[in-house]
Amino acid sequence: MDHDRIGTSCNIPQFFDGSNYVVWSEKFQIFLDAQDLIVVNHLTLRWKALSKLDEKIGYLKAHIEEQNEKVPPYDDKEEIDDVITALEAQVQKLLKSQENLMN
Repeated sequence: MDHDRIGTSCNIPQFFDGSNYVVWSEKFQIFLDAQDLIVVNHLTLRWKALSKLDEKIGYLKAHIEEQNEKVPPYDDKEEIDDVITALEAQVQKLLKSQENLMN
């Protein structure tokens, strides 16, 4: 498929092949404008530092640590080994199916 033709739809952005940056950037800006003004604002306007976000992250970390203290660690070694064995079997099946697809 010719990559120059792919970007003619407003659903698919212009393909950037590394050599047409000026044209691509203009067409991509038009593509973003066609999609939604909110997307354009998020991608083109300078972001403000969010101090409240840092506070919220600190609160969430404290909450997670508190929850981890309430829940005792899982110590049933036998069940953990069973789960690992079952997962290994599934991983082996996936790897074999991938190898079959590659061949």
